Order: sequence, then C-alpha cells, then structure tokens
Amino acid sequence: MGHTSDYADYTEVPAKRFFESGTDGQRAKETSDTVIAEASLTVLYRNVSVNIPSCSPSNTSYLAVGHLITGGLIRYADRVSELRYLPGEDVIYVETEQAVTQGTPPETTKVPQTPEPPELPEPPDPLELPELRKRPELPELHKLPEPPEAATVGSLEYVSPALEPCPMFNPGAICDIFDDLLQRSSLFKMTGACHAAALCDENGIVLWHEDIGRHNAVDKVIGHAFLEKIPLNDKMLAITGRINSEIVDKVVSANIPVVASKAPPTDVAVRTAQKAGVTVIGFVRNRRMTVYSNSERVVHKNPTDRNDTDPG
Repeated sequence: MGHTSDYADYTEVPAKRFFESGTDGQRAKETSDTVIAEASLTVLYRNVSVNIPSCSPSNTSYLAVGHLITGGLIRYADRVSELRYLPGEDVIYVETEQAVTQGTPPETTKVPQTPEPPELPEPPDPLELPELRKRPELPELHKLPEPPEAATVGSLEYVSPALEPCPMFNPGAICDIFDDLLQRSSLFKMTGACHAAALCDENGIVLWHEDIGRHNAVDKVIGHAFLEKIPLNDKMLAITGRINSEIVDKVVSANIPVVASKAPPTDVAVRTAQKAGVTVIGFVRNRRMTVYSNSERVVHKNPTDRNDTDPG
C-alpha cells in the first residue's frame, strides 16, 4: 500500500576517482558511483499542508501517514479512508474517519479546499475627505499542533503522558534484532547514506524501512504499522541514528514504549523519555548496550545475571 515512485531509492552517476599507486603516484580514473536518491513530498490533510523537503522516494504513503501521526494530526485509533498520490506534483492527499468516542459519530475529512480570497475594501469617495480604512483580514494560517503541556520558552523538554507497561525485552534478543536490521539494510550497503528503522517484538523484526532521513524512516515504520493495524504499545522501535528529543516525541505520539539504537541518545531525549515512561537504549553494538531510562523493561533470561559488571 506504500507508494513507490517511478524512481528507485538510488541511482548511478558519473564520477572520477583519485587514488595513489605505489609506483605511479597519484592517479585518476573515470567511473560511476551509486548515490542515494532524494525527493520531496507535500502532505495535504484537511486544511493543513505539511512539507517534507528531503526524503527517499519509495513508500511515501507510509511516510505521509506516519508523519501525520507523530505530528499529532491523526490518532492511532483513526482510520485512513483514502490516500491519493499526484506523481507530477509529489503531493499526497490523506483522508481519515475519526474513531467514535463517547457517542460522537465519525467525522469524514474532505480534500482541503483553497481558501476564499479576502474581500477588498470599497474605494474611497473622491468627494469626501480621505479616511483611514482597516486592512482586510488575511486568511488564518494553519499551524501544526503544539506538543502537549509544552514547557517554557528556551526549553526543549515537555512532559508527555506516561506510556503503558509492555512485555520485557531480553538484551540478547535486542542484539539479534540489530544484527538482523544491519543485514537487511541493502540501501545503506549500496550508498552509505541512509538510516533504517524497524518495529520489533520479542521474536524479532515485524517490519522495517530505510530512508535518507532518520526521522522519515521512523515515520514510515509508524505509518506502515498504522495502515496494517499493528498494535504498537507492546513493541520496540530499533533505529540506526542517534536518539534525540524528536525521536522520543515520535515514539510517545505512537505509544511505542521502547526505542533502541546503535548510536547514543541526547541528554534531553533521556530526560524526556524518563518523564514519559519510555525506555531508551543506546550503543547496541558488539553484543552490548546501555539503558538510559526505565531499565525495568530490559531483563536477562537469568535473573542472577542482572547486576553483572561489564568486563569492558
């Protein structure tokens, strides 16, 4: 169901390689190289237009829906009733039916209409003295919703609602997941210029995506899971990029309780995750990892091994 454009996520371009030869010194060679493809996308939902300036061109339907979910515009309980892609314009229209809550009938969204232009004031009567007239009202600009309980200006943190408990994850299983994810990342092997994200349970990877941007890879995973009606509150998100506060915001918006990466987290990400009840795991590499928040979700198979010291 995820849209795949006419262009692949990579392309061949002419290149010139310079290298040193032991006998001839520096040399040059005309060749070609595989580089990652870059596209842009505009998502239209109700009367909101969201621009994604840089993304990989495949699975953009998943990206559009996931971006709306993590931006707070679509709830995970809602249903997408239509996805329409305009290939010539790189635009995706999204329509939803909201879930029924407290007896309220579902509301069907329509394709956003162009706002009516403001009426211009009548020209002044030349026989009368000129008067100051009010400027016509401009159409209201639509903005993305603010994060819940936003903190004061100058702070990157906000307090999110605590997530529900989820099944425990074993450190060995988490390491296996990352070994599997890195093996699957064919686009990274070809270009070295993308990130991967995977939705996982205790048995391994459920689904995964790659993208030129790490935030886009996360949105594709969340959008894909949404369209396939896969629950998220008992899953782990595995990513290859660093965990910053925006990544934590996304997992909280999608109700994912655990996020892990082979890279480290930022300080704001750790503090925000601690308040939101999210487990943050970093440096998952070489069969080791570091848990930075809510470590009770990561347990050894043998309880007596929990407090072993790291020999390294």
